[in-house]
Amino acid sequence: MEKGVVSVQDVMDKDGKLLFFPVFQERYGIKTNFLSYVQVLSAIPKYIIVKARSIQSKQTFLPDNTQFQLFPSVKIDLSRLKCKDY
Repeated sequence: MEKGVVSVQDVMDKDGKLLFFPVFQERYGIKTNFLSYVQVLSAIPKYIIVKARSIQSKQTFLPDNTQFQLFPSVKIDLSRLKCKDY
């Protein structure tokens, strides 16, 4: 999160494809190994990846902003959620 990776769209290129490991490391300056990167990618459900590809704009998260626009009519406060809500 400190390097700017907070959403599924952050591990995708502009065409909606998942980033190759070297591109990911270069873009965010994260030193990790290939297996850890693949574990993170494989933990993302396929329907979430499809949904992220269909979203045109990326939502920006700021440390002092805990609001998340889930749908046009639904906004949730991430600081008030519990584990089961996620």
